[in-house]
Amino acid sequence: IGGGSVIDAAKIIKVIAKTGKPSWDYFERPPKETIKGNTLPLLTVVTFAATGSELDNAAVITNSETRDKRGLFNPELFPAISIIDPLLTLSIPKHATIDGVIDMFTHIFESYLSSNAYAPVSDRISEGLLKECINQGEVVFNDPQNIDAREALSWIAALALSGIPNAGRRGPHPMHRLEHPISGIYGVSHGRGLSAIMPAYLIYTYDLHKDRLALFGEMIFRTNNPRETILRIVEWLKRIDALNGLKDLGIKKESFEAFVSSALRDDGNPDFIRAKRPLYKDEIMKIYEIAYDYSEIEKKIMELS
Repeated sequence: IGGGSVIDAAKIIKVIAKTGKPSWDYFERPPKETIKGNTLPLLTVVTFAATGSELDNAAVITNSETRDKRGLFNPELFPAISIIDPLLTLSIPKHATIDGVIDMFTHIFESYLSSNAYAPVSDRISEGLLKECINQGEVVFNDPQNIDAREALSWIAALALSGIPNAGRRGPHPMHRLEHPISGIYGVSHGRGLSAIMPAYLIYTYDLHKDRLALFGEMIFRTNNPRETILRIVEWLKRIDALNGLKDLGIKKESFEAFVSSALRDDGNPDFIRAKRPLYKDEIMKIYEIAYDYSEIEKKIMELS
């Protein structure tokens, strides 16, 4: 009973209760242990619309000693039964609710951006979910007790990593790779860390994602200008009080080297993380540097061509 962190912990407990192996062995890169069945059944009651653990086969945990935060996917991690009752999310504070909105948005959006596969049906499903994530996020920001918005967000969160929106074009999740060290080392909210990473990632990888940003802008914001699309996303983050640089989260620049190393370990590669193309150490560092201060973010976006 709980949100994504609670459910993810339960997913790993249902594995190690049978195997007796240390939980982190399954998260090493490469893993020391693999999940091969014979796990306990899991029933979840979700109280927080965000991670979507109630309907996916993923789990993310943090190593309390190294502060590395990592995820894994395995069919055995699907819950046997999940109960999704939006009424249970009404007690979640507004700022935490918005953190959840950012998480579910990013789950869908980075997969939408990261693949070149031809999957028009999945694209339309993703765009519909993302549009409602934007709309319902604003509704619940202005009216946290709006049960209709809570219901819609609960459904979006559950579908985000279910395999339906990204069917046929499963891309990597580079924004999550970049965020994991932030919440892992500093303990900030995962959604708040993602809201710091997303604009910087879109700015730095602009040339890589121009076509997809133009398509997204046309379908959601009625503009096929990729630069304008990023501006509209930033404006949305402002409207829901979710535009924050790393500096606003109390992150120190001296931590960036540790962030880069942790992100590489999370991805399992010594020199790069997977994205639409590999992002190497110096590029990862540049994204963190852009994300540090958003006081002139509109200017940075307008400099894109």
